[in-house]
Amino acid sequence: MKLSPPTSRRAFLSQGLRWTAAGSLIAAGMQTAVAAAHPQLPSSLPHADRYLLRNVRLEEGFECDGSEIVATRTALYDITINNGEFEQLLPAGQGPATLPAWDAQGGLLLPSTQDMHIHLDKTFYGGPWHAPRPRQGKTIMDMIAREQVLIPQLLSTSSARAESLILLLQSKGTTRARSHCNIDPVSGLKSLEHLQIALAKHPDFSCEIVAFPQHGLLHSQVDSLMREAMQRGVHFVGGLDPT
Repeated sequence: MKLSPPTSRRAFLSQGLRWTAAGSLIAAGMQTAVAAAHPQLPSSLPHADRYLLRNVRLEEGFECDGSEIVATRTALYDITINNGEFEQLLPAGQGPATLPAWDAQGGLLLPSTQDMHIHLDKTFYGGPWHAPRPRQGKTIMDMIAREQVLIPQLLSTSSARAESLILLLQSKGTTRARSHCNIDPVSGLKSLEHLQIALAKHPDFSCEIVAFPQHGLLHSQVDSLMREAMQRGVHFVGGLDPT
């Protein structure tokens, strides 16, 4: 098998980041990731249970200078996919010519990425731009007071903005997340309800929910709300009480 020339680790990682979305698409069967990140490529995979991915770049090992790794060795392959699983791996150009095919054009195949600490329930993303407010000199209680004003203002658009953020994550190759969700006295369980509505519209995006008493479990007296949130399908409970 003919290998591609050694690539510097800097160049390899740079290419890997650019192609994470493509790799995630291939691994997860999602159509939007590559279309958004690489408009020059075909917009969708073949509509078939069994198909071929041509010219996919895979890692094969490292080039070393003594004990020091100096480059990454990669090569191009054809990969047969059958019902969402890898069936056969062959050197590029040797894949079955009879199968529907999608050409990765040398794109590096990586596992999809995960964002395991995000707040999908409260974001300005998708709305008017807001300048960051300085935090210098502000206490935790100051920040809580600010949120008590802000959160009710965000509720009317929180589902739509959560969806926009989900699509952004998917377009960059993220297929799984763990999102904190405010459980507080000013929004009750509305933030949770709106987040669950957004997630229900995107079943291909796996997301665990952490019920989060952002304003303090004891300080804001939301222990009963937290118990109710736990009955509504949240996966975890987290938070540090400012008291």
